Amino acid sequence: MDSTVLIRLSAFFCAAGGVWVLQAAWKAHNGNGQRLALGWSLIFGSVIAWAFTSGADKGAALGIIAVILLVMSAFLLTALKTEKSAPRRITPRTITGEKVGIRTILSRVWAGLLIGPISGLASLSICTAAFAGFKMAGLEHTANLTIVSFSFPLLWACLGIFAGYETRMLVKSGTVLASGLVPLAFMALQA
Repeated sequence: MDSTVLIRLSAFFCAAGGVWVLQAAWKAHNGNGQRLALGWSLIFGSVIAWAFTSGADKGAALGIIAVILLVMSAFLLTALKTEKSAPRRITPRTITGEKVGIRTILSRVWAGLLIGPISGLASLSICTAAFAGFKMAGLEHTANLTIVSFSFPLLWACLGIFAGYETRMLVKSGTVLASGLVPLAFMALQA
């Protein structure tokens, strides 16, 4: 058997083991530090092994796709094993309306903007500054582009989740806006 095939098989089994360990950690609910570390290490090792077989950019992408397919398969198997529960009986209830002022409406609209487009723009700013910084550091162009491309949606999701869960409007506004404006200042100073 070719060494590339052996590396890809070991990468696949490493990813499958990582997904299995992470699923076991999710089911256990507590005492998961070692399981989480092992699961993510196996998945990370799998992506690195894929990178050895097909180059840093294509191999890492193939490794991530393999992990995603394994996770989707695990979700499907879990869904197929789960027994269908009886439908819930819905009891009617009366809904009392509350008067909402313009301040509350504006606060909710601002929160929605922070979660969506403003977090996206902040993520774009961070990734653009990271791309420029990595370029100045001499990172290879394709690797730089791959890192930034994968980071953009993850950062957007993180900022959006933070903006959605943080209850203090000043904290969420300041954090999201600063995370977008600080990289812009960095790029302006570099120009």
